[in-house]
Amino acid sequence: MSEKNILYLILICVLFSFLSGCCVLKGTSIFFPDSALEVVIRSELGKPFFVVCTGELDSITELNARGMGIKNLQGLEYCTSLVKLDLRDNAIISISPLRELKNLVWLDLGNNKITDITPIAGLVYLEYLDLSGSDNDIRDWSPLLANVDAGGLGPGDTVTLSPEWTVKEDGTYYEDFLPVYQKLINAGVNVIFAEPTK
Repeated sequence: MSEKNILYLILICVLFSFLSGCCVLKGTSIFFPDSALEVVIRSELGKPFFVVCTGELDSITELNARGMGIKNLQGLEYCTSLVKLDLRDNAIISISPLRELKNLVWLDLGNNKITDITPIAGLVYLEYLDLSGSDNDIRDWSPLLANVDAGGLGPGDTVTLSPEWTVKEDGTYYEDFLPVYQKLINAGVNVIFAEPTK
């Protein structure tokens, strides 16, 4: 191979790396299975084209993804600097990627299709949490207990819940929710019950 061909090859590789958004210096490339989530992330980054890299997501501290039709949160786990996250009015079932978002202070998951809130247990900086919405079919509230026990939710913090699976029609609490409610109240958390959805 001639010297000229080698230079052309190097130039082509450099140009391809630039155009594809090479992640050599910014971590690895990310694939978002949910195109609506990808649109929100790209908008926040100001990067409508090219590859998104894990290192770029550190710059995002707030994300408003309300009512975007998001179903899958995969890829969001790399937004480790997030402090405020609004995911209200989507179709999210699994919140597993939120487990890595340890800096979250404000989290709205209202009106989704969530059944398992286990990742909430480790989000100890939360001051505001909304799990309301009748489509959020949450029956196991123990992650809220774990969060309080880990030094998370406490005096002055707010948790908004739906009456479904928390409050019976006669105003008493479901047996499996009662200890959670008492723990939250004893910790000084403001527990708000959203209006029931008709």
